Amino acid sequence: MRFIHKDLGHCSGNEVVKFSLNSGANVRLMTHSDFNLYRRRGRYRYHGGVAKRSPLSIKVPRAGHWHAVVDMQGLRGSTSASISLVS
Repeated sequence: MRFIHKDLGHCSGNEVVKFSLNSGANVRLMTHSDFNLYRRRGRYRYHGGVAKRSPLSIKVPRAGHWHAVVDMQGLRGSTSASISLVS
């Protein structure tokens, strides 16, 4: 499985993650443990979904270690993306 990933480290819950995409893609914001499940193709939870416009912003819901992921799972084509954390 191919994906674009950024380890956001510890977040306080007041930050916003900004995804800039060149085409539609899945954007996922997930905890550290959910990211490990995602990589092992297990059942995981995330915030986000299919992004049809760019940029897209998602607020970090609570304090903890977070990861941002962009992938094309279930979609056609490819994308490039940048992920930034805004305080």
